[in-house]
Amino acid sequence: MSAHFPRTSRRALGTLAGALLILLTAAIPGVLAGKTKPPPCYVKVDAGRVKTGDGSLLQTALTNASSGTAIHVGGQCSGTFSVDLPSAGTVSLVADLTKPAAARTATLKGPGSGTVLAVGDATSLTVTGVRITAGATSGNGGGIVNAGTLTLTGTTAVTANSAANGGGVYNNGVDARLTLSGSASVTNNSASTYGGGIYNAYGTVSVSDQARLNGNSAAVSGGGLYNSYGAVSFGGTSEVSVNTASGGGTAAVGGGGIFTYYGTLEFSGATRIHQNSATNNGGGIHIFEGQSISLLGGTTVSDNTATYGGGIYTYTGYVYIRGTSLISGNHAAYRGGGYYNNIAILNLYDSARISGNTAGDSGGGIHMYNGGVTFYGASSVTGNTATYGGGIRNELGWTQVGSGWAGSTCYPANSPNDYNVAAGGGGC
Repeated sequence: MSAHFPRTSRRALGTLAGALLILLTAAIPGVLAGKTKPPPCYVKVDAGRVKTGDGSLLQTALTNASSGTAIHVGGQCSGTFSVDLPSAGTVSLVADLTKPAAARTATLKGPGSGTVLAVGDATSLTVTGVRITAGATSGNGGGIVNAGTLTLTGTTAVTANSAANGGGVYNNGVDARLTLSGSASVTNNSASTYGGGIYNAYGTVSVSDQARLNGNSAAVSGGGLYNSYGAVSFGGTSEVSVNTASGGGTAAVGGGGIFTYYGTLEFSGATRIHQNSATNNGGGIHIFEGQSISLLGGTTVSDNTATYGGGIYTYTGYVYIRGTSLISGNHAAYRGGGYYNNIAILNLYDSARISGNTAGDSGGGIHMYNGGVTFYGASSVTGNTATYGGGIRNELGWTQVGSGWAGSTCYPANSPNDYNVAAGGGGC
């Protein structure tokens, strides 16, 4: 026996089926294309109510902000944004909304052209837990341009942006201060010239806690960070890793992890400069016309590669390596597996070690050209390998022993220490 529905029920069923067909027809193209519609932009200012809309909501909140304003953001806010207080003051931008579910993560997404976020010189902005992405410019700062005081903290990520200089962040001016703390990251950004992750021009950069600069690239110098006339410090368990610099040809080009020009660098805590690469000089760090460079605490420069100076390349300046700092496992295709010293002064103190590095030609541990190195305390150059000068290859340079040094000497061109391997001619 077949089922029989009253006429009114058949009409209702037909209406329902039609509605379902319309919904499916609208949804299928997006499903087939593998796309889902991004969430809207959610913004709450101070203790106000949550507003829903597009990126203009966030820009309105930033424009109207005064010192002490807290802007809570979620979802995806698309566009380019700026905050520029008329006088000195603080603003916070934080991803801490819990309702609706789509607001629990926050992304500032650029339109594919222009800088995503610009911070004025009178503004002190703290960004917490926000993802900043898809900025692109032929000028400076794809993700962020900062002229004020900017703190990136929590899980804030500046990622997948591009620019000529400072693909991720361009920190510009003597009063510009950039801080990365917590688990903040600058990752997978690119620069067509300098500073794939960060370009620091005359400003101050501080990287601490578990913050990291990873996977950035520069076509010329400073894959992770390029520092020009500024002051940069790393501490905690911060990390600079898997960054690349592709430029070649002169002593002024390189720095897969970090490049500094007429500026200062200080590393402390358990900072790691790890697995970076440069086509030319300084796989981990390139110091060009540096002023004062210090590796303190338990800083590690490891597994970096370059043609000259697999771990570190220096051209003039003063370098101090202290504590239990370690330069290890780096490789130079030609000279200076651990360290290439060009007209610079290197000082090793305490229990600092240059160990287990390799060079295709000379100076497995250190290659010196018109520079010098002084050893203090229990510092050592051990277990390095090269064709010439496994430990130290001294080309027009000098080595000397400072007060309290506890090492040993061997062949004068590759002293001190007696644990290095030279496959042929010269070396310890």
